[in-house]
Amino acid sequence: MLRLIVHAPATTSNLGSGFDTLGMALDMWNIYEVEESERNEFIVDGRYKEELESEEPDLFFFKRVENLSESFGITLPKIKVFVRVEIPPKRGLGSSATVALAVMEILEKFGGLNLREDEKIRFLVDLEGHPDNVVPAFLGGLMIVSCENDKIMYHRIPFPKKWKMVFFIPNFKISTEMARKILPNSYRREAVVSQMRRLGFLISGFYEENEELVRFGMEDFIHQKYRLKLEKRMLDLFNHVRKFNPISSFVSGSGSTIATIFPKNVTVPEIPGVEKVETGISDGVKVEVKQRQ
Repeated sequence: MLRLIVHAPATTSNLGSGFDTLGMALDMWNIYEVEESERNEFIVDGRYKEELESEEPDLFFFKRVENLSESFGITLPKIKVFVRVEIPPKRGLGSSATVALAVMEILEKFGGLNLREDEKIRFLVDLEGHPDNVVPAFLGGLMIVSCENDKIMYHRIPFPKKWKMVFFIPNFKISTEMARKILPNSYRREAVVSQMRRLGFLISGFYEENEELVRFGMEDFIHQKYRLKLEKRMLDLFNHVRKFNPISSFVSGSGSTIATIFPKNVTVPEIPGVEKVETGISDGVKVEVKQRQ
């Protein structure tokens, strides 16, 4: 009997001036274990079990599997999915991208879907709706990504080994839909030009391992100030972590998590009532296929 194990990483995206452009795979994981069964089952465990179970994830997951298998003309057996949830949902850490990765691997390993790497990336982007989470989740590392006119482009950017990511994860959620809706439909030219300048400095700072360039380049003019208005507690957290003097800080994804960059040798303070996670960069999804007797 086939047994599939998918280690799907968390991701952080936007990175200040890198709105809808930059994403990074992290050493935090949701782990999906899948095998054939007499009926479809979805079993949740892990740190965020109760949060995920409250959202009826089995209905969402199997609906995606069913719709995609039909669109590809694939017949799947009944499966049992066991997921260990270590990525908090709806906190701006790419938990939905882990679902996309798991679904793709199920269609391949149990349904015979055979995709080239570029076709897998297209599949994931179409399923997730944007590339800045799923591309780094699939390929790993810090990535600059683009999806325009049906063409997907991506390039890996080095993240300095002497730095670390530190995430401050509060116990409240931010709706991705609301975080999109609150953004303006148009921007002043000055804001767009400033954003372009900052992104150039940010990418240069990563390549040169230059703290000053990254700090300057991370400043955003088109999304963070609007999203921070969604929840005063997120704004308070953002302002609080900046007092720790990180290399830089930004809203992870749509929020509510605040991401920071620090030198590895710096001890970062705790914040009461807020989870602090220090993590490195991951190489992307890991897939194991085993045969069970």
